[in-house]
Amino acid sequence: MSDAVPGQARVVVIGGGIAGCSVAYHLAKLGWRDVVLLERRELSCGTTWHAAGLVGQLRATHNLTRLAKYGADLYERLEAETGQATGFRRPGSLSLARTTERMHELARLASMARCFDVDAEVITPAEAGRRWPLLRTDDLAGAVWLPRDGRTNPIDTTLALAKGARQGGVTILENTAVTAIRTRGGAVAGVGTSRGDIACEVVVNCAGMWARDLGAMAGVAVPLHASEHFYIVTEPMDGVTADLPVLRDPDGHIYVREEVGGLLMGGFEPVAKPWGMEGIPADFAFSLLPEDWDHFQVLMEQAIVRIPAIESAPVRSHVNGPESFTPDGRYHLGEAPECRNFFVAAGFNSIGIASGAGAGKAVAEWIVGGEPRWTSGTWTSAAWRHFRRIPRTCERAPWRWSAACTPCTGPSSRPRRRAACGRACSMTGSPRAAPASAKSSAGSARTGTRRRARSLSIAIAGAARTGSRGPPRSIARCARPWGSSISRRSPS
Repeated sequence: MSDAVPGQARVVVIGGGIAGCSVAYHLAKLGWRDVVLLERRELSCGTTWHAAGLVGQLRATHNLTRLAKYGADLYERLEAETGQATGFRRPGSLSLARTTERMHELARLASMARCFDVDAEVITPAEAGRRWPLLRTDDLAGAVWLPRDGRTNPIDTTLALAKGARQGGVTILENTAVTAIRTRGGAVAGVGTSRGDIACEVVVNCAGMWARDLGAMAGVAVPLHASEHFYIVTEPMDGVTADLPVLRDPDGHIYVREEVGGLLMGGFEPVAKPWGMEGIPADFAFSLLPEDWDHFQVLMEQAIVRIPAIESAPVRSHVNGPESFTPDGRYHLGEAPECRNFFVAAGFNSIGIASGAGAGKAVAEWIVGGEPRWTSGTWTSAAWRHFRRIPRTCERAPWRWSAACTPCTGPSSRPRRRAACGRACSMTGSPRAAPASAKSSAGSARTGTRRRARSLSIAIAGAARTGSRGPPRSIARCARPWGSSISRRSPS
């Protein structure tokens, strides 16, 4: 691998964590070799390195389940493919329910998971106790057993993805900070770094908790914020074996897995503790935050309820590392509406290890194919609509609606439809009313498109009368097909 910064690349991936290395790996797998990955310090040094490494497959939606299952399958074969150890194994997992309502939810998720060939079995509390001997079960309503759930070493897995990307021709540059995003005509034009500029067609923002600041360089809003995330590791305990399943107790806000004969216990407390309100230190790499046992108390109390033996177990370490979270709990995954060819893969809400492989595949296929192959409603820029810096409308007509775009919540809740002309709209830099040609073209389209165009015109006119800075947010999401401006040259 050369350490020289190239003057030009087809794609620049920013961020050397699990997401960035996954995007680079999957672009290489699709035949795109003119790819550069930039990491400001060292690979995995941000938030990836201190992750618990859980690779669960039971998720709240079909798409998230597909992502997680793909990730587990990829991690299982990655070591053999690249020669880099990952530490991946499949001890299985137990998801517990303390209430009937929670049990109904888990049973529904298990049924959905089986549709994607994810083994999931609804079991009794007694059976859960047999699989997890230290578990208290008298207050449980049931559980779900997933025998193929896994765990992995986050650093080693990231390095394996990076090695696979290099083997496919990707250039990875560490200790190369991004200082600017160059744009031209509302699209990506290049990247400025501490070691020189790189002209490029596509930028992928995989900067984790730095993704918001990086997006601002291109005028893109990426709403996420870091919060402190806690877990402890105990000394070895009687009854804890290497094949002990991962344990999840959502009603108690905790997760538990085996760690060198002891237990690793962490969770998601009901009231989070945000961090980095004044910015993230420039030298933050392989770093942790101060211990906070008072804040951790709610998790510790729930862990003692569920695993009484943990109350007397000596604690070897207390880990407090930041993770980035989004306002609605959804990923930021896809092309940003404010800037063409600027993609984001960030905001994984502390499940980036489980989701990173599938997210990288989804974004890479979106870039190469020009539109998402996976249904976008679960994770894309829908979460951005309340945070956009400048409302935008289409520059030329007729409107072109695409089912691949974020579903509209404006005058009509029906999916957007494509106009007969097949032309894509572009996004302007400031709000404006639709030109007259838009109205005349819309009038000749099918009934649904004609009604939508009329509603848009009325709403835009209303905004002008009331002195609004721009049209409502729902109108601002007038969309072209995702990635329509990306050239579809043969892989290089």
